[in-house]
Amino acid sequence: DWTMYRMRNEVGSYRRSFTLPEGWAGDRIYINFDGVDSFFSLWINGRYVGFSKNSRNTAQFDITRFVREGSNVVAVEVYRNSDAGNLEAQDMFRLPGIFRTVALEAKPQTRVRDLRVTPSLTGLHGEAEILGAGAGVTIDWKLYEHPLYSDENALVAEYGGKEPVCDLTYDKARPWSAEAPWRYTLVGELKDAAGKTLDIVSTIVGFREVAILDTAAADDEFGLAGRYFYLNGRPVKLRGVNRHETEPSMGHAITRAVMEEDIRLMKQAGINHVRNSHYPDAPYWYWLCDKYGIYLMDEANIESHHYHYGAASLSHPVEWRAAHVARMAEMVAANYNHPSILIWSMGNEAGPGKNFEYVYAAGRAIDPMRPIQYERNNDYSDIGCRQYPSVAWVQHVATGRADVKYPYHINEFAHSMGNALGNFAQYWQSMDSTNFFIGGAIWDWVDQSLWNWTADGTRY
Repeated sequence: DWTMYRMRNEVGSYRRSFTLPEGWAGDRIYINFDGVDSFFSLWINGRYVGFSKNSRNTAQFDITRFVREGSNVVAVEVYRNSDAGNLEAQDMFRLPGIFRTVALEAKPQTRVRDLRVTPSLTGLHGEAEILGAGAGVTIDWKLYEHPLYSDENALVAEYGGKEPVCDLTYDKARPWSAEAPWRYTLVGELKDAAGKTLDIVSTIVGFREVAILDTAAADDEFGLAGRYFYLNGRPVKLRGVNRHETEPSMGHAITRAVMEEDIRLMKQAGINHVRNSHYPDAPYWYWLCDKYGIYLMDEANIESHHYHYGAASLSHPVEWRAAHVARMAEMVAANYNHPSILIWSMGNEAGPGKNFEYVYAAGRAIDPMRPIQYERNNDYSDIGCRQYPSVAWVQHVATGRADVKYPYHINEFAHSMGNALGNFAQYWQSMDSTNFFIGGAIWDWVDQSLWNWTADGTRY
């Protein structure tokens, strides 16, 4: 008669062997889990390493002291439910297990731990965090340009400062946008005092500027003064969709081919914007959006709508504050360099409470540039946002005279699961008539369904 006996917490056990490459001797060894739902513990060679319970941010473990020459064994125990699931209550199928890439990584003892790059239209500011550095360590910086939609590149600039900080001016930079996503690669080569290469890091860079600016009527194409959203010095419209990671035959374990097909179909349909609903996506998705030009709203893995939005909401108790903050901070730190990300979101349907004041502060401390939004409490948001407004409401807000925070973005609207978007044009007639609206995201990109079979084996 014990509840946990009748409603058991399902467990999946994973075990396999691996052998370290010979060239990794003396390096720091890491294992990365890009996505495990929802709680897991890790063992290497029978020794407990640690656990993670954020299913959609990469969990990285330093396993240097646990591995050995020759054959090694990794074991993972995955639980369907944990306390962290209270912050992962997204409306989707619950499909526990390892659903993204698991990979080993080797880094030298003296290494670049993090590289953070902030671009403008004519230059960039890069900061490298170095671990284990001795006297005389320097970094050589090089910038490479890619042709549109290509992974080929050519050297276009070098920075001779050799410090961990790179302030590079490049007057010939081509701006990144959804219409022309010009990409560059910044490479940092870490060297010791004798000139020996210790580590090499790189990141994709897009020269672009995101800003919210108070604009005079004389400077607005519609002749209206207001607070507008700008990309590269011009107002931009985000014509978007919400997108879950889902596929009928694979559930949440979608392949690169599925992501590529999503991008192709979006570009064909004139979609330039995706809200990553409601969690950070697989790393390859960001790479595709950088390359082919999709404006992203990247969303923290926070949703607790089952507690509703009043006194019971987990957005209020201080005991849940750190868990909220960590999910935002991890996302912003990990995805900071992607030019495709224009807006950060602190989560979805997770209550209006004070915990989000701290979530906002954590995100802003890491990224002082991009807007941060949260639809359940616009007091903790740089832009106005909500879900499922009526056409009449949008028409009123488009005048700029509504009692809302501007500029405005509709996180979810035009619920298209089984519907035909019959009055969709009326929404956009209003949004296109003004710069008070940034745009919006349809719910949603693809039906979150799974294949099933009848008793006679017919799939449906």
